[in-house]
Amino acid sequence: MNSIYKVYSKLKREYEEENISYDETENSLSTEKYSIKATETDNEISVDMVYEEQKFHMPIINCGLLYEFLCDVFDEKIKFSRISPRNIEISEWCAKHSEKEYGKKLKIKRIISMLLGVTAVIFTLVMFRSFGSYYVLNKGKYDVNDVSVLLFLAGVLITGLSGIHHALVRKPISTGRALGFSIGMILASFGISTLYLTVAGKNLNETNTFSGIVLFTFSTVVGLGAILLSLFKKINDHKYTLTRIIEMPSEEDRLAVIEKLKEQLTENVILINKTEDEPKLTGSKFGGVPYWDMKKEYPLDRKDNPMSLYLQADLSELPENDKFDKSGLLQFFISDNADYDECRVVYHSEISENISEEEILEYIKSSNPKNAELCIIEEKAISFENGGMINFSNTEKVNDEILSVAEELGIKLDKTISFDEILTDEEYKELTADANKSRLLGYSDIQLENYDGTEEEYNRILLSVTTPDSDLNLYEFFFISEQALSDKNYSDVKFYSEMV
Repeated sequence: MNSIYKVYSKLKREYEEENISYDETENSLSTEKYSIKATETDNEISVDMVYEEQKFHMPIINCGLLYEFLCDVFDEKIKFSRISPRNIEISEWCAKHSEKEYGKKLKIKRIISMLLGVTAVIFTLVMFRSFGSYYVLNKGKYDVNDVSVLLFLAGVLITGLSGIHHALVRKPISTGRALGFSIGMILASFGISTLYLTVAGKNLNETNTFSGIVLFTFSTVVGLGAILLSLFKKINDHKYTLTRIIEMPSEEDRLAVIEKLKEQLTENVILINKTEDEPKLTGSKFGGVPYWDMKKEYPLDRKDNPMSLYLQADLSELPENDKFDKSGLLQFFISDNADYDECRVVYHSEISENISEEEILEYIKSSNPKNAELCIIEEKAISFENGGMINFSNTEKVNDEILSVAEELGIKLDKTISFDEILTDEEYKELTADANKSRLLGYSDIQLENYDGTEEEYNRILLSVTTPDSDLNLYEFFFISEQALSDKNYSDVKFYSEMV
């Protein structure tokens, strides 16, 4: 059958008791059984059906297989097995109909494989018998040539057995896989027999020896390659999977869920903006000379070089938040060595205005063993503003929250629905826009586990800086644990950078 109308006509004659209809406009047939609707378009034939009060969809290979499927549905021979919340499978039916899917071509291939396999086996058995007789006549003596031929015949025997296996196997193996194995086995056995002749000294002159080695190498490599390719070639298991059709809420309900989700899951962050203001020693800024309390030891890297100021934040300038103190300076330092991921975070609760950059630079130089001068990063004043984002990296939590929000609003949602089905691309970009900006707090998709083997993770962002380039973005993170951030303990922070 080459059209869905012919399928409909034949089913209508054979199953008069079933309610089967045909829609010429859609080129589709429908049945009451499982509320099946089969549709034929220029691109594909597909089946939509209802199972356990859920809608499923499945593409099908041709009208002939569609007819077999519907016949077995009406005869109640179909058995569905659920393989996931969103998928069911009709594997038993597929195993039963695998040959019908390939039709006469598959049967011809099986016959050819059987004939070639049996011929190869008979040939090798006859040859082995002849060699047995030859062995008796020559009183147990064999020539080198005879041994090499035996090696080759062993490969032919294995090839013949694989052909018989190809013909008898329940699930059809692809012809390419069968041929690849057979040709590979013959080439490999031929190459090994050639090597045997060469090593045994049958090829006496230099030219023959070289040719033998080249022939062995080529035959063996190509043969083993063909065998490996055939073994790893994917087998067509002929399983048909029906995928759930998710029923989406109305646009009004969808927007209501999103607004409620934003209220409950949006996390406040503090966005960082560069300004044209004149940077101050005790002000908020990128780079420059850091303010420093002379009573404290200045941070040094593992080579005893003074670390550079990366960012300095005057906490009194931050928007209202519950994560940082209301005053003081929070400083982020990094090593000047490109190979290092070292960082330090220092908090100054009190700030003295009676100190100059020159005094600080002199103190830094004199306080390190090498008397090394500070490497200063380009200085730029910064300001802060409120921002917000939802942590979509924890997919399970967000999906559970969507269902909880919907239930709270009295909106019925599919229990397997996910946020990427609820949100449009534009809405997702809007909710994650601040994740790609320089900021204090928030989250990252990158999770750094504790290097010292403890169970605690560095699962929070203390500082994230995005440096845009013409082609790439450089993201630099200062990670901290949830507990350390809550305790305002900045002694254990990790630095990480990534180019995206």
